[in-house]
Amino acid sequence: MRHRAILGLAALAMTGLLFGGCAARPPVDDNVKLQELVAVGQTIDQVKALMTPHLLAQAVVYPASNIVKQESGNWEFTAKSGGKEGDTDAPFVVIIVGPNQPGKEYLAVLFEDGVVFGTEWFSYSYAQVLHLLLTGQMEDAVSQSQ
Repeated sequence: MRHRAILGLAALAMTGLLFGGCAARPPVDDNVKLQELVAVGQTIDQVKALMTPHLLAQAVVYPASNIVKQESGNWEFTAKSGGKEGDTDAPFVVIIVGPNQPGKEYLAVLFEDGVVFGTEWFSYSYAQVLHLLLTGQMEDAVSQSQ
């Protein structure tokens, strides 16, 4: 009877090792694996620590004064006045992480008061609009197109 219990525990341990080996382990080199590891409550530094140098090179940090998900499911971003790429001194911060393959979506990691409150996937074109908006270039781009 004791041997069965020991064998059962050993089988459970092996199953855990097999399935545990399938999960992404930091640091990761693509945005899909990164999203698997990002959790609500992590700090900006903790999220950056999950990325390889290659993935960090594909990531851009943007400050924002507000981020709201509307009832329609759309996001509303408000740029921080005077904010620049790389600034983290803002009520909200967005890290946009580019894909490893062309045509794939961009991952946005959303922070409020320095901690993650969510993630979202955006198309290339939306990521470009977000870049213009959060760097304060959106009004310039709109006025140039008129």
